[in-house]
Amino acid sequence: MGLEPAKHTVAMAKRLGVEVDKYGFASTKSFEPHSTSKEGIYVCGAYQGPKDIPETGRAGKRSRGRCHGAARSCARTMIVKREYPPEIEVKDEEPRIGVFVCNCGINIGGVVNVPKVRDYARTLDNVVHVEDNLYTCSQDTQARLRMPSKNIN
Repeated sequence: MGLEPAKHTVAMAKRLGVEVDKYGFASTKSFEPHSTSKEGIYVCGAYQGPKDIPETGRAGKRSRGRCHGAARSCARTMIVKREYPPEIEVKDEEPRIGVFVCNCGINIGGVVNVPKVRDYARTLDNVVHVEDNLYTCSQDTQARLRMPSKNIN
């Protein structure tokens, strides 16, 4: 019985720029049987060519080791040190409260009068910012909440 790689595997190799042999298996070097023509892409198992299960298992371990070694060489190279604004002493200052009311369709807006809650929050002591949002929990609103606002005095 013959063995040939799946057509989608050959197509993926070509999209990634990995050279294949005349049978569609990944082309590898004699002394680096797990390295493909594309740096950082390793191959193992039956995509190297026909082989039995124990040999496939060993090849997988060797390819995993190559990946681990490659990843280790670039570990911590993309760490960005976070810059925080300088801390200021606020113990003698009045609290500054922001109120964000969610008007989440029928879940909240169908039960709670959100504009009335928003307007009431504006009358409370130390409240410096009030707004209502359609979905306060949404990714966009959460990102906006993290950004310094020019509306907050």
